[in-house]
Amino acid sequence: MSHYVIELSPGLICETIIITPFEQNCRILWDKVTRKAVLIDPGAELDRIFSIIDLRRIEVEQIWITHGHIDHAGQATEAAERLDVKIIGPHIADKALLSGLAEYAKKYAFFVDVRDCFPDVWLKAGDEVSVGKVAFTVMHLPGHSPGHVAFYSAEHNLLISGDVLFQNSVGRTDLPFSNQTELKHSIQTQILPLHDDVLVLSGHGPDFSLAEVRHSNPFLLRWAK
Repeated sequence: MSHYVIELSPGLICETIIITPFEQNCRILWDKVTRKAVLIDPGAELDRIFSIIDLRRIEVEQIWITHGHIDHAGQATEAAERLDVKIIGPHIADKALLSGLAEYAKKYAFFVDVRDCFPDVWLKAGDEVSVGKVAFTVMHLPGHSPGHVAFYSAEHNLLISGDVLFQNSVGRTDLPFSNQTELKHSIQTQILPLHDDVLVLSGHGPDFSLAEVRHSNPFLLRWAK
């Protein structure tokens, strides 16, 4: 499945487009009434992404970036220019990653038209962003990358987690600037205290509830010992 749509809460739609051979989950969140939207992590395949935006007749007002890796931010600059919107996030600690995207793209032939990314707004823990009537609190979750952020709505039990936690795994920590100790701390102190009913929209793989992974994710099981 390379594309799917779910209603996260009454009137809030999430359209997921799975892009690149890394199978990254690019998300479009949009309000069913106002048709206002945000585009999250447009790493590549903008023609596919924009065809969906046009099909839904929605207006993207911002681009949100969870972190500075190429599959999440590789075409954010071009997308922002085409949409005439601002790039919001991640945390400034990912500045080095974002300013090196074009150089990094040379390692992967399938990443075309990648440009360095210079966000209009850097995020920090506790900031608030919104789409429609739904507000999200920014969580700074270093580990997979130093400036990784997630977007959490306590009211709607939603967490857009990027590459911190997956259904059966966690974010890689063998990459430049990554740190397993920081990732473990981010998950244990910020994600796991959330309610079981929280739906996690991760950067790769299927969506899941926290209840599903507490007793099945092998990393969480090992770290609990």
